[in-house]
Amino acid sequence: MELLFDIELSKEDNLLKRFEEIHDYIYANDGLSPQQTLEEFVKILFIKIFDENKKLQQFSVASDEWNEIKSGKNVSSFSDRITSLFAQTQNEYQDIFDTDDRIKLSPNALGFTINKLQGISLLGSSQDAKGLAFQKFLSHHEKDGRGQFFTPEPVSFTQTKMLKFFLLNAVCNF
Repeated sequence: MELLFDIELSKEDNLLKRFEEIHDYIYANDGLSPQQTLEEFVKILFIKIFDENKKLQQFSVASDEWNEIKSGKNVSSFSDRITSLFAQTQNEYQDIFDTDDRIKLSPNALGFTINKLQGISLLGSSQDAKGLAFQKFLSHHEKDGRGQFFTPEPVSFTQTKMLKFFLLNAVCNF
């Protein structure tokens, strides 16, 4: 199994593109609603982060496992490893996951998702790139349907700068 490497995310689109690709694959192939697809993707992200935090290096699909999964074979070594990792994640984050939660992805979608994420170190990547990619991803898939949105980071930054200026200005006038 390859060790995780830190990717350089100079453009937030790199991670966002990967998130979108995974979401679209799950949505197109597993027959889940957009909300269910998002929920499953978030579960996988929690598993990935848990694996990195604990340095378990179990969040992986070997190339031979992936080839067997794609050909429709049941690969128990893979499914058992990920199921166990999810159980550990559930135990660690009991306030987030219900005890009866399970991964609802097909072996193909699960293998695809893990294959796309296994070479990325989410913990080692730029906080700004991860945050911006996840904000854009969530904004697109979760909030748009209800007319909600995240304020873009440049707007938030500008507002903060203006607010600080006005606060300082008001204080200086006294």
